[in-house]
Amino acid sequence: MKLINQYNIKRSKMLKNKIIVFIVLAIMANTVSLFSINKASSKAMIVAAAASSSSEKAITKKGTDANLYGHVVNENGEHLPYATILLKGTTIGTKTDNSGHFQIINLPTGKFTVIARSIGFKPYEEEIEFVDGESVELKITLVTSAAYAEEIVVTADRYATERKKASLIVNTISPEKLQTTQCVVLSDGLNFSPGLRMENNCQNCGFSQVRMNGMEGSYSQILINSRSIFSGLAGVYGLELIPVNMIDQIEVVRGGGSALYGSNAIAGTINLILKDPVSNYFEAGASSGFIGLGVDGSGSPAMDNNITANTTVVSPDKKMGIALYGYYRDREVFDANDDNYSELSMINNTTFGSRLFYRPTHKSKIAIDFFNINESRNGGGSDFDLPKHEMDISEALEHKITTGAITYTQLLRDHDQWEVYVSGQNVNRESYYGSNKSLQDYGNTQGLTYSIGSTYNLDLGLSKIIGGFEITGDDLLDTKKAYPVFNQETGEVTHTKNTTITDQEKIIYGVFAQYEINWDKFKGTAGVKHE
Repeated sequence: MKLINQYNIKRSKMLKNKIIVFIVLAIMANTVSLFSINKASSKAMIVAAAASSSSEKAITKKGTDANLYGHVVNENGEHLPYATILLKGTTIGTKTDNSGHFQIINLPTGKFTVIARSIGFKPYEEEIEFVDGESVELKITLVTSAAYAEEIVVTADRYATERKKASLIVNTISPEKLQTTQCVVLSDGLNFSPGLRMENNCQNCGFSQVRMNGMEGSYSQILINSRSIFSGLAGVYGLELIPVNMIDQIEVVRGGGSALYGSNAIAGTINLILKDPVSNYFEAGASSGFIGLGVDGSGSPAMDNNITANTTVVSPDKKMGIALYGYYRDREVFDANDDNYSELSMINNTTFGSRLFYRPTHKSKIAIDFFNINESRNGGGSDFDLPKHEMDISEALEHKITTGAITYTQLLRDHDQWEVYVSGQNVNRESYYGSNKSLQDYGNTQGLTYSIGSTYNLDLGLSKIIGGFEITGDDLLDTKKAYPVFNQETGEVTHTKNTTITDQEKIIYGVFAQYEINWDKFKGTAGVKHE
């Protein structure tokens, strides 16, 4: 009874921590909303009155009807699809459609600099004054330039900058490269970055790790939108769980890198930038392949079926948008030498996620991310239709991973940026690692990681100062499940209790600062982080 009570207490503690994280997420979302409402109303009201006033204004207030539309072409007059259009000093932006045209309505009035850019072309800038009730047509011609054949990256300095101007060397893997090489999950794509090598270290469970600069996977840090919420528990199999159709770009920094991400990334950092809704579109695809087809001495070829779907919807004034993505995978077990033991485990994965944003003002933005992964895998030997403990050997896992994040961004002065964020990831893993019909090898592992922090980017012209704080937590509870024990002498059957293997809680408080200065073509950076 004592063991059961201890187990229930530990589960209650983890549940309490989960509730706290989700309450913080909810409070932050409401706080940001109320801040925007109160700022717009400029009156001291109680919360209910402010919400009511905001709703009425949303219905009755007319937009500025200051609109911007046009197209983007190259020197030959050919339209450029998916070129980026931005209003400098604001959070407002869009992309051209597949015909090279764009439109943004109800823009704030006044003088703004419009920026148009596309990889391989020199950026275009023009100052335009927007007036109530007037539309501006802009015909933009971008000039080809090899000097601008680089992507925009955020991993080096925690703000968007051209790759060649970043303080660290950042290697990128674009969606085009992932699609061209027919990558299905994250682990497939990492092979196409210099200095990275994927390894499959277990033919039964399919455990894979990325080696960076020759070092094991535990020395690399995985970030999601620059947040360190990808726990060690999720990282064991996580590289093969995340589908590429939810990723907008993969950024890789090898070596210790920036002080902004702390000392966890000894080998380097892999940052997954999720897709942001910028235009209306829908796409879906399906693929099927055979593993081991034509391999001499192998068992039957294994089918690998994949279905992906993506859609984004953005309001005409670009103030609101949502992206939805889904993924399904069904891979059969593969036996490479026909010995009835797997070389590749069977996998079944269903993933759903979304990213949405709202711009309360032209200098602020609220972004919310959510995705859920349900995956099961099984490898080993004999008949895979049998219960796991009835197989000769089985290493089977079922993952349920839920991730959420809220980020509030505020632009201040001309180019300063303040950001506050809360993010969390919950992992529930059922496992069986056993053989010879053992009943004592079932287990359950629960992990909760969260990150709360704020950063400020101070632009001083020739130099920048980036500072902030971050609180990260990691709770882990690993339990060996109860099982029956048969006494051959007496014929009695007794039952064990659930046994706690690991009960670990970690909280890290950190502050960081980074200073960078530019002298013509030279850029110097110095940073420090204390945890």
